[in-house]
Amino acid sequence: MENPKFKFEELTVYQESLDFVDDVYSITQKFPKDKSYGLTSQYKRASVSIPLNIAEGAGDTDAQFNRYLQMRGILQKNVSFAQQLQKGKDS
Repeated sequence: MENPKFKFEELTVYQESLDFVDDVYSITQKFPKDKSYGLTSQYKRASVSIPLNIAEGAGDTDAQFNRYLQMRGILQKNVSFAQQLQKGKDS
């Protein structure tokens, strides 16, 4: 039996948000252990909320879904922040 495919799964913003979650998890593994329960946990929860909100919004009206998709700007800012964090760790 084939898994159902939802419309939001085809959206670039959704796919990028999943990549972002992977990036956050990879980067936060390199954080000092004393940050693992505070900052690391917060970054992980925030990153996971992005694709969850996109999926949740996909079932609403077009106007409501567009509001969810406006998070793309937030995603771009967070990706930039994650890249800066990675550069700092590599230095």
